[in-house]
Amino acid sequence: MRITLKRAYDIFPEEWHLQKNVKHGELPFFQKDVHNFFSRFQQENLDNDVMDLLEYCKSAKNENPNFQFDFTVDFENRLENIFWSLAYYFDLYQEYGDSTGFDTTYRVNSYDMPFGIFIGIDNHGRTILFGCALLRNETIATFCWLMKVLILYKTFVTLMGKSPKTIITDQDPWMTQAISRETSFTKHAFCIWHITEWPLLVSRFNLQENKHVRGLYRIKKSWVPAYLRDHFFGGMTTTGRCESINCFVKRFTTSRSCLTQLIKNVDLAVEDIGQTQLRHTMLDTYRGSSLRTLSPLEEQVYTRFAAFAFKKFQQEFKRATQYTVCEQDNLFFIVKHYKESDTQEHKVKWACDTITCSCKIFEFWDILCRHILLVFIHKDCFEIPMRYLPLRWYRDEFYVGVVAPAPNQRMINCKDMGNGIVDLDEDDFISHPPISKTKGRPKFRREIGGKEAAPKQTRSCSFCKKSGHNVTTCPDIENVNANTNPITTSKKRKFDAQVCGGLNPIFWVKQ
Repeated sequence: MRITLKRAYDIFPEEWHLQKNVKHGELPFFQKDVHNFFSRFQQENLDNDVMDLLEYCKSAKNENPNFQFDFTVDFENRLENIFWSLAYYFDLYQEYGDSTGFDTTYRVNSYDMPFGIFIGIDNHGRTILFGCALLRNETIATFCWLMKVLILYKTFVTLMGKSPKTIITDQDPWMTQAISRETSFTKHAFCIWHITEWPLLVSRFNLQENKHVRGLYRIKKSWVPAYLRDHFFGGMTTTGRCESINCFVKRFTTSRSCLTQLIKNVDLAVEDIGQTQLRHTMLDTYRGSSLRTLSPLEEQVYTRFAAFAFKKFQQEFKRATQYTVCEQDNLFFIVKHYKESDTQEHKVKWACDTITCSCKIFEFWDILCRHILLVFIHKDCFEIPMRYLPLRWYRDEFYVGVVAPAPNQRMINCKDMGNGIVDLDEDDFISHPPISKTKGRPKFRREIGGKEAAPKQTRSCSFCKKSGHNVTTCPDIENVNANTNPITTSKKRKFDAQVCGGLNPIFWVKQ
């Protein structure tokens, strides 16, 4: 919880106000007192947490109509879910919302509500944020509300004006059902970060009949790259971009953050990310990109694409010179590497104004592949058709902003409940949500058994064989030492020395 210095001076007790030149150890409070005070201050403001959050969203909506938010409450009038998107995020989604990623993280608020974000990639290859959500749980009904329209609910798709072409998430069965039910035209893919290691494990440990491996095989169309090449993902195959933003956001929030403070801190975190990305973009623009050939194809792309997309195009254009083309007829071309005879052959089809390649790089990246570029060179084509220069990769000065469709505005005087829309009076109070139960193993102590459950053996003194003390603290030893005659002991030592001939006691013969 972060409180400004001026605010802290107002709310701290008067006797706590710090003064200059205070000697060490003479402060009127301890560190524990400060922690207790912050906990008490947070608890006092807990009741108005949700109302402050909604008031903040209403103010942002009045300042800019493109600010989008929606929320639901349960039958006890407690906040259940909330989604928000700043006006800046909304404008970015209209331009680059063709491919998105979604992921959730935890321990960012005092209610343990899962925090979900929608991200994308812009024309500079940067990760951009489209919207955020706080959820009560991660069930099918919750994700359906989040993704589109469930009965009369209005959330991500309705508020943002359109549905994405593709979306990539983790392997959540409830999210999968929600996407297939509410956005059937959106291609859903799973993050392959952990799946890519499976083929090695399967072959090494002979896991072909394992139920988990068989389950992955049944859903292969959602994660195998060969089944995803027909859809545009902007090169994304994992949720790593989501996880990087989540990791950075956690620097600004804690598990004790209230809801209003969470939204403000998330905006600060994303603004900090944007400033860093803008600096890198300015450096790339200053350094610029240079033409490596005199080809009019490269020059055409250079004058339109941003530096990120142009470098991707240059890589494909440079490698096109390493391939040979064989024209079968006026429609099909066979392209393969000039040196590797056993390399895979790619088939390029050119019919009228439409050209496709079996590698599907253009469909996946929206950037022409080396095979199509080689066919252009082979057929003396000196200009790329404009349909193969997507607007999403253009430079900022060339981009003509897409006019955002008028979204269905959420009525502020309504609240969403399980059975529909209920009127929300001005005096209607929405309380804070309960502590959410997140996914994972329930938090309970493990069962103790066996040797751990057996009664512990009590230790006893090695001298008197009694328990409760050891030989060093045994009272009987003190009594024995007290009853020993020191004169008798000294005579015994003197006798032993005479018998052993004055030798060192180490060499004395045992009697």
